[in-house]
Amino acid sequence: MKLYTDAMEDTITSEESQELFENAADKFQEMAALPLLNVGNVHMSKRTFRMNH
Repeated sequence: MKLYTDAMEDTITSEESQELFENAADKFQEMAALPLLNVGNVHMSKRTFRMNH
């Protein structure tokens, strides 16, 4: 188990993996914001529909 832990620590803390983590964080933020934008669009569409009818 110690060997596995040491290997994982070396991998996670490497320069190359930090770039991957940053890319993953950016993508996660984008994917989390998209549904919020869609919910806002739905509410605006409902409001516009009610105002026109």
